[in-house]
Amino acid sequence: MRLMIICRMKPLNLSISEARELLDLDALQKAGTTGEDRQQLRGQLDTYRQVADARCEALRARLEMAEYFAASLHQKPPTRD
Repeated sequence: MRLMIICRMKPLNLSISEARELLDLDALQKAGTTGEDRQQLRGQLDTYRQVADARCEALRARLEMAEYFAASLHQKPPTRD
């Protein structure tokens, strides 16, 4: 299960320490923490959600540029008279 999570993190270019922290946060949240600790965990998870959303948006922009370029390769070159 943890390996699957790590594999899903890879496209987002998270550092090893960021991946470790996210896995630790997940484990802590599942351990049934309560009160202030749980609120702090939610704040940290929200931060990672924002990072993930921003990196996904950047990946979408890069993909769009790549698709545009690939499409231009399929166009016929102009012919000379």
